[in-house]
Amino acid sequence: MSKDNLRKGHFKEHEIIDDDLKSGKSPLWYIIAFFIISVMIIAIFPIYSIRLDPHPKKIPTIDDIVPSLKITDINMTFNRGNFNQFLKPNDPLTKQSATKIATFGCGNNKICQAKSEFYFVRDNFIYVSEYDEYVQSPQEMLATRGGDCDDHAVLLANLMRSIGIYAEFVHVPRHVYVKIYLPEAPKKYLNEEGWIELDPTCKHCEFGEIPRKYWDN
Repeated sequence: MSKDNLRKGHFKEHEIIDDDLKSGKSPLWYIIAFFIISVMIIAIFPIYSIRLDPHPKKIPTIDDIVPSLKITDINMTFNRGNFNQFLKPNDPLTKQSATKIATFGCGNNKICQAKSEFYFVRDNFIYVSEYDEYVQSPQEMLATRGGDCDDHAVLLANLMRSIGIYAEFVHVPRHVYVKIYLPEAPKKYLNEEGWIELDPTCKHCEFGEIPRKYWDN
């Protein structure tokens, strides 16, 4: 083979390589494309997750909601067999408090608002053992800033119902907490029956968690 033929063959080989690069067949192109797609997925996924499971930007204190409150509503009911008698979500003070809590660190997202109500009760009220037959009203709890499990549950259930979230009481031996019906919430919060269980006296429990000892009750 002559030198001219060798030279022509050499040039032809370079032309093939150049054509491959121009057509995007270079491995480097695939690496760059994979990197760009990965960055887009990482950027989009957290935003999508936040929309599905938003968290309050800030949890209000009692002073943020009711700076000062005198105890004027004294509950003298001793029928502990019917806790529904303590549900009065349309009471003006309860309704106003629940609305302020829901909007304090959230927009109009119901999941975020439910979290705000739960964390407000969990973080602001002190557990105080009380006389078994006495249950504080939400107004009394907001004034005294402490109570037993009955008082915490009554306050939380009223706040939830005040913002349109259906709440019921869950009774276990020597304890009571709350469950709410919020079907749009992520499944990780739901129990087997589709409810979200909330125990505001459990200071280490997050939204949708209850102490392990109550799991089988």
